[in-house]
Amino acid sequence: GIPNCMVIDSEEEEVKHRLISAFSGELIRFYYGSDLLGNEVGAAAKNVVGIAAGMLDGAGLSSLKGALMSRGTREVARLIHAMGGSELSAYGLCHLGDYEATVFSPYSHNRRFGQYFVEGKPFDKLAEGFSRWSHNRQFGESFIRGEQYTKLAEGYYTVRAMLFLGDKYGVELPICRAVYDILYEKANPSEVLQDLFARGLKGEFEK
Repeated sequence: GIPNCMVIDSEEEEVKHRLISAFSGELIRFYYGSDLLGNEVGAAAKNVVGIAAGMLDGAGLSSLKGALMSRGTREVARLIHAMGGSELSAYGLCHLGDYEATVFSPYSHNRRFGQYFVEGKPFDKLAEGFSRWSHNRQFGESFIRGEQYTKLAEGYYTVRAMLFLGDKYGVELPICRAVYDILYEKANPSEVLQDLFARGLKGEFEK
């Protein structure tokens, strides 16, 4: 019974119309997307920002989430623009519009993953929390046994793709880089996060 808004995009206008017609109801309002590339990148990238948000929570730096939302959106917008999409898509429902669920919700896989990673909580404890409400019992039990808990967080894999795209299109992605360094390079989370938001003085909307 909770209302929400979503965007549906496709290269085929007929497909968009058919899907929106099929799924529309009283609770969910759908919007027609007009930038498939931007919506794809934005939707995937929000999971990386979700992990970063959880890391801030785990490091006791939740007050920086506002800056994370602002800078994260700018970072993704620059990448989308460089790839030939509309940077406005990053400010739409595919990315910024999903931050409430991804950055703040206790049920966000990516946010909780980032928090637990920084707090160093055992993998089985992470799995136990998810298995309570998982519709797939086998899925939940596999994580209780400690099997690849990173499968819970899409952003764990996405961040590698983001850095690849950033290098390919010459776009600096400091938030993605920070998440990558913590997850893959075993960098100190508190130091990396502090350094991330203490970068050189500059105008808010400069690159």
